[in-house]
Amino acid sequence: LKRNRVSVVISDLEIPDIDGLEIVKKAKNNFSCRTILMSGNFPPEIEEKAKEYGIDFLLHKPFLLSDLLKILERI
Repeated sequence: LKRNRVSVVISDLEIPDIDGLEIVKKAKNNFSCRTILMSGNFPPEIEEKAKEYGIDFLLHKPFLLSDLLKILERI
């Protein structure tokens, strides 16, 4: 990733053995890219951390591909 330009990182909140919130936080810090975090459930503390970390968008599952495309057009 360091050799390529990253413009958007999309991650699920719950990935086995990895914290999806940390993935998008590190991406935001290291690449100055836009970030989307998706989940079927965003507890209030996760929403607060996402705001604190500057996550661009929280995407609630299930969602339509057209919804994701609209978000990508906006960010």
